[in-house]
Amino acid sequence: MSTTNSTLLVQRNEKHCFTQFTCSSICLGSYNLNGSSFIVQVSRKSVLLKSVCTRKNSELNNGAFQFDLHFPAKELLEFATHFHPTHPAIFLTFTPELSQNFSGLLNLDKNGSYWNSKSQKESEKRIILIPCKLDISVTSAIKEIFSLNRNVGFRELTVAEATRQ
Repeated sequence: MSTTNSTLLVQRNEKHCFTQFTCSSICLGSYNLNGSSFIVQVSRKSVLLKSVCTRKNSELNNGAFQFDLHFPAKELLEFATHFHPTHPAIFLTFTPELSQNFSGLLNLDKNGSYWNSKSQKESEKRIILIPCKLDISVTSAIKEIFSLNRNVGFRELTVAEATRQ
């Protein structure tokens, strides 16, 4: 599989756009996941976050955190991006119910690493995706997806805003 893959599908005279890219790191609230590869697939209707454990990764990291989170885009409150050529970042903010359900599903403890969009701590409120690389076709597809989805707030962040996130 290539590092980035962007596809535009046409079905029933409607445009259904999705894009897929890999990430080197994902932060679920205060829980930092690395040591595995992660695939992210975003469409107007859903988001998929999936850990991918290669043979090399599994040999190096027996305790690699494995998950497959798939949820409707309507649970996404904000999709904020910083499309820096060498250090891109994507910040996802979800409904409190979804983050609480996933925290329980992933056994994230309130006394330790935790993800909760109702939290007073900024570090616990969102998922941060650190893509390996985002080429122009992926950034264009993301912009197109969210221009079609009026229910999700979409923002492109400056360097200063991304650093504060």
